Amino acid sequence: MATRLTYTAANLAGTQGLGAFGLELEEDGGLVAGARMTVGYGRRDIESVAVRVPLSQALNYADRIDFLASPAYNCALSSAFEELLDLEVPERAHYIRLILLELNRINSHLQFYVNLARVLGQQPLMNHCLRERERFSDILEMYCGSRLGFGAISVGGVVSDATDGWFFRIEKAISALRDFLPELDEMLLSHPFFVERTGGLAVVTLEMAEAWNLLGPNARASGAAEQDDRTFRPYGAYRELTLPEIANNAGGDVLARSAIRSSEILQSARLIEYAVRRIPAGNFRIRVGMEVSPAKGFAACSVEGPRGAITVLAESGGGNCPANVRFFAPSVMAVQLLPRLLKGIQAEDAFLVIHSLDISFSEVDK
Repeated sequence: MATRLTYTAANLAGTQGLGAFGLELEEDGGLVAGARMTVGYGRRDIESVAVRVPLSQALNYADRIDFLASPAYNCALSSAFEELLDLEVPERAHYIRLILLELNRINSHLQFYVNLARVLGQQPLMNHCLRERERFSDILEMYCGSRLGFGAISVGGVVSDATDGWFFRIEKAISALRDFLPELDEMLLSHPFFVERTGGLAVVTLEMAEAWNLLGPNARASGAAEQDDRTFRPYGAYRELTLPEIANNAGGDVLARSAIRSSEILQSARLIEYAVRRIPAGNFRIRVGMEVSPAKGFAACSVEGPRGAITVLAESGGGNCPANVRFFAPSVMAVQLLPRLLKGIQAEDAFLVIHSLDISFSEVDK
């Protein structure tokens, strides 16, 4: 006889409360017989709030859609507003934006391994991942005063210039990270128990990834190599730099989705080093006042966030507040696959499968 088990986003995060996501599993003989999702518990209605304030203030809401991808959301909305204003961002600002986006990608992927290690009961590894993540949180705090990157990117550029001291801290953090990645591989990704448990688990084929419009690392782990806006539709300083290749199998299972994020961390580290060496001198921001009013029109911009392409549609009605703002989030695509992926697996592997997709529930329930 089937038994019903109820989980929420708060349960998945190891905290108390209902959260923004509900998941009801039907268990039959230790296997998941069915899964049903519910979202909407914590709806913040950010898109409606963003149209009631001037352009520059709307960014304060965009970066709170997903606290692990706040620079990416800021960059996407800023780019849309800059297109409406026909504003040319300084080249130095583009390079600083790239560095911030890649620092944020490393930070987010390290948090992915923190969650994964916690689900697996690997407390020492979880602490090691947290230690590495703290270094990059310190770097973001050194730049903008916030450990999550809130307010790092503004309309017309970035909030402050990059300094030699900041670059030195980045260099030290990347050096320590390179020493840690072989440890992560040995303790988790290449460990025989992890490989045996996750290999072939919750497979997303290339056909499924394309049919469900899966984005980011989840799609790339299934072989959809073109699903990366940094190369597919390059923007900013990405037009000047070549994206380093990553080593990853295209198995589409939990193992592949876990391994690709380690490869992307190293890829981001190389990109940051390239950008630091080539960053041009000059202005880092064109200041935009609160009363600036773009002409009527639409603008759509896409930025590759830690979980995939973040697309923003912005509309101007001729006033200093946007007439319409819409965010298209990658986690929305991934969460739709959950009921299909969970059905038939062992119930004890449900959390592992959920975490392998790296779903941001605040992003789903924006």
